[in-house]
Amino acid sequence: MYMYRSYNTPKMIEGLQGKHVRDIACGSGYSTAITSNGELYTWGQGHRGQLGHGDCCSVSKPKQVRELEGHRVVGVACGLRLPHTLAVTDSGTLWSWGDGAFGKLGIERTQFAHTPQKVQFGDHQGVAQLHCGVHFSLILTKDGSIYTWGRGEYFRLGSDASTNIKMPHKVEGLAHKKVVQVAVGAMHCLALTDNGEVFSWGDNEHGQQGNGSLTANRKPQLITALKDHRITKIACGSSHCVAFAAGTPTATGEFSPVSFPASQDPLGSSLLVGRPDDGAGGEQDEMKRPSLTKIVLSLQTPAKQQEALGHMQTALQIAYARDAIVNSLGGVALAAQETAEDLQEEEGTSAVEITGVIPSSEISSLAGFSSTKQPEELEVPQSSDKVIPNFPLLARDLISFTHLLTVEDARVMVDLLKLAVARRVGTRGKETLGAVLTAMAKTNTEVATMLMELCINELEEVARSPRISETPQPILQESPHPYHDNCTYSNNIHMPGAEALILTFDPRCSTERRHDVLVIKDGSGAVIAVKSGRDTADWAQDIRVVGDELSWTFKSDGSVNGWGFRFTVNPILPKKVHGGSELSDRVLQSRPSVDLVTCLLDFQLGSAPTQESVSRLGAALASCAQLSTLGASQRMWAIQHFRKLLNSPTSGFLVFGAMGSCCPVKEAGGGSISPLISLMRCLPDALFKQFNYEIAHVTGGTQLQHSSFLQSLVLLGCDVELDCMESCSDSTKWTWFAQFCVAARMARAIQNRTPIPATCLAEVDACIESLTQPGEKSNRDHENNEIFKLEHDEQLLLWMQRYPKEWVIPLGIAFSVYGWGHNHRGQLGGVEGNKIKTPRLCEAFSELSPVKVTGGEQTMFAITKDGKVYASGYGAYGRLGIGGVDSVSTPTLITSFATRGIVVSKVACHSGGKHCLALTNNGEMYSWGEGDDGKLGHGGTANVDTPRFVDAMKGKRVVDAECGSSHSACILDDGSLYTWGKGRYGRLGHNDYETQYKPKQVMALKGEKIVAVACGSGDAHSLAASKETVFSWGDGDYGKLGRGGNEGSKVPKRVDSLSGKGVVKLMCGSQFSIALTTKNGHIYTWGKGDYYRLGHADDSHQRLPKRVMGPLANKIVVDVACGSLHCVCCTSNGQVFTWGDNDEGQIGNDSVTPVQGPQVCE
Repeated sequence: MYMYRSYNTPKMIEGLQGKHVRDIACGSGYSTAITSNGELYTWGQGHRGQLGHGDCCSVSKPKQVRELEGHRVVGVACGLRLPHTLAVTDSGTLWSWGDGAFGKLGIERTQFAHTPQKVQFGDHQGVAQLHCGVHFSLILTKDGSIYTWGRGEYFRLGSDASTNIKMPHKVEGLAHKKVVQVAVGAMHCLALTDNGEVFSWGDNEHGQQGNGSLTANRKPQLITALKDHRITKIACGSSHCVAFAAGTPTATGEFSPVSFPASQDPLGSSLLVGRPDDGAGGEQDEMKRPSLTKIVLSLQTPAKQQEALGHMQTALQIAYARDAIVNSLGGVALAAQETAEDLQEEEGTSAVEITGVIPSSEISSLAGFSSTKQPEELEVPQSSDKVIPNFPLLARDLISFTHLLTVEDARVMVDLLKLAVARRVGTRGKETLGAVLTAMAKTNTEVATMLMELCINELEEVARSPRISETPQPILQESPHPYHDNCTYSNNIHMPGAEALILTFDPRCSTERRHDVLVIKDGSGAVIAVKSGRDTADWAQDIRVVGDELSWTFKSDGSVNGWGFRFTVNPILPKKVHGGSELSDRVLQSRPSVDLVTCLLDFQLGSAPTQESVSRLGAALASCAQLSTLGASQRMWAIQHFRKLLNSPTSGFLVFGAMGSCCPVKEAGGGSISPLISLMRCLPDALFKQFNYEIAHVTGGTQLQHSSFLQSLVLLGCDVELDCMESCSDSTKWTWFAQFCVAARMARAIQNRTPIPATCLAEVDACIESLTQPGEKSNRDHENNEIFKLEHDEQLLLWMQRYPKEWVIPLGIAFSVYGWGHNHRGQLGGVEGNKIKTPRLCEAFSELSPVKVTGGEQTMFAITKDGKVYASGYGAYGRLGIGGVDSVSTPTLITSFATRGIVVSKVACHSGGKHCLALTNNGEMYSWGEGDDGKLGHGGTANVDTPRFVDAMKGKRVVDAECGSSHSACILDDGSLYTWGKGRYGRLGHNDYETQYKPKQVMALKGEKIVAVACGSGDAHSLAASKETVFSWGDGDYGKLGRGGNEGSKVPKRVDSLSGKGVVKLMCGSQFSIALTTKNGHIYTWGKGDYYRLGHADDSHQRLPKRVMGPLANKIVVDVACGSLHCVCCTSNGQVFTWGDNDEGQIGNDSVTPVQGPQVCE
């Protein structure tokens, strides 16, 4: 380009060809450009020294400013009229040069400065933006402060005076505001604050201050006409201004779960055919384009047809030229790649990263490359049509070939590769060009440095320009949680380009059925679906809306509220050619591309990466990982490579707090933070939301397994030890993640032969201790990875695979489950018949080999050795905990425990109750089922159909819990007792009759170390035991409190006759009580005696505890349980005895006649 010649159409600046320009600026008669590696180029008029080349000469082509060589320039600004120039480097240093009149250089003197000079200002907070006006300068620091200097006429400096200022001076009028953007005209300025306010000052001859007059603002004044709008961006011309207003403000940094590639994929077909996001099926889609011949013939005039034909010929020439380059490289590049892979498989070592070679006979086809070196004689194979298995020869030829190419050749190939990733260069263009460029980087450090810089710059540009994606992104819609009475919410959603919209609902959705209704309509206004209800099944089905638009309305009345709704709208795009198919090659090359970087980025490209490149790369990857505008596969790629960088030897270069200058992330308040810090802050929220979104689909059967995106997030969280941070300390939410981290670290330690993590060793020690006999000694050789070699691990795995049963339960013990009695709801888990009169094997439960089994009102629960819970029976009120109210006759997994990795140690339910409690191995308590009287402990009376953590016990360790029909109780590790639920008859022990909706400590027992508790049904009572004392309270009818009368009690009182007997277990049936002692294995019963429920061979009531004799007189009882009107116990020799009511065959003697006393159940 030559001086004094004008152009009326854009023309490429050849002097910058091959360089990646990331920023430009124009002044009066001159221009500047910053390349991706921080070099500054200037050209044009130089009579005031504004070019910075050490003279006042004009330059007609871009010339590097050598004075700043070695500094990485990240920003530049050019002045007007008698111009000057400002630049800032990545270290935050500010430089100025050019005309110095009025002190606008900020360096005390007012003469010319022909080379860049350092400018000192303020507390050196770092420059975020810089601008040059007419004879003045302005900068915005990273802490939101503004500094100005230079000519003060027209109050352009904002200092309430028109005097000149030679050194940077803080604009005090905005000291109390956080400014996030500034703009400068000829002699006026604008400032945008973090809350969307706009301030102006300076010249106002043309009304550019926006204050409704032509009077200049002496200092920053709020533009009141904009105060009702949230402004997001500002700009200034010479004497005019522009402000961009946003719509409804939304919170920044909010993570929305990434949707599955297919809304329904129960068999995992997307794992085989590819994901839409990965471009599967793109080649086939291209065949659907209309015929070019038909398009040309459809043109109306021969001239138009001839013009179109000329364009087609030009396009064909370009396509053939590109194919010639790719085909000349493709064969031998593939041969070298395959040979390297074969060697890797045979030798078990890493393949040499040499992936491309070309015979010398074909080098002439690379005439388009600007190599200055001449081809040398190369030893080539006789036939280039065959794959040569001689890898050393291929490697030598490749090395020789890559030495012929220069950095400029590589830049040309990069431009071609950028088109190849957009499918503009043949079918294998991307693979071939990527392979050759990577191979060049192995032999040429200059190429490696250039490619690394290019990759970093592309990612930074993607992070700065997140709107490059033209694909509609998922939209999250939700109500307040919980929503309000008598409210109405609505919205319209339009996703241009989508052929359909899929609505996926959060499993927590809950509204009052038929009262609080969500109505979904399509673009024409037709009702597509109406949603309401409290069951998970009410919201489980996805909704498909044809077209690119929908609307929804939610209305609530004054009835009982719920959690509300939340759903994600996912666009279904028509199958078409790869994104960007309508754009020209030049536009594609001008846009940053993540796909380009995925072909090139390799941490070995730079043999000795600098701290700067590693820190910038980490920041760029972290930024891209958080961009919702990128596809799932691209974000996943960014996460995976960030992990590689994090686990590489150069990870020490990642300074989490010092990377805001690379590609800062905006906070909700308008400031900016390091992308790495932002990623770490949002990672817990992203993990939790993505997991909750996916678990509902995986357990609901709509998806076979979790997405690769979630797997990437989990692995990153494990790498940074997120499970050890305070943000993940709530074990009710993060048990699944903590268990994964333990397993992953254990596997890594075994695989890499590194020390086993302490948390893993603690669990192993606990298992060994449970199997070790008293006095038995054990060593710790199993912890030594030097003893256990790879061959030992292989033998162990082979053993476990061939004989899995030997690894399931210690000592080969197999548990079987037998059941009998009432089976009308299928609670016995697959046993046929409604009334089972003799013990019968429950095969479905036995297959689980459970370690604990418990029964409730027409329900049965089994806990396996790994802490999973299975339920069967009556599902009313959600008492099974499996979601919904349906009954099931086969053991069904309670997925909300299993999928979150929660290990359950006990399930408590009552023969007369409709709710359950569960305890976990770390002392947490969950409840579900009927919520009447607040017995679930959640603060209300709503039913819950899946286990929900009892928040009131957060931070406490629960060691035991029991249920009654209308109340509940639990014991903490310190021996304190808590009760809640219905308070009638004083059954809660709080010295009143008040109902409690959350657990409340029984203060009358404070100081007693409670070891057992039981809750009754109907006109209920409660029992509790300390080491030597039994307490009772509540309704006293029939003497069931065991103190010799029928009087009830609102507070616990001693049962004196059981003192000192060592009671370890208490049970409450319908109007009677049971106690089991541990010293001699005796059973005591008392209360109502009809149906022979007490086991004393008569039906009289007992108002004091009485030992059950008969066949049990000389037996040691180890466990006891009761139904409403019958009892069952087990002795030390494994015999089972039953007595009491038998209307459903629950005694197991093949009859329905009540049994007066203990009888062996054969």
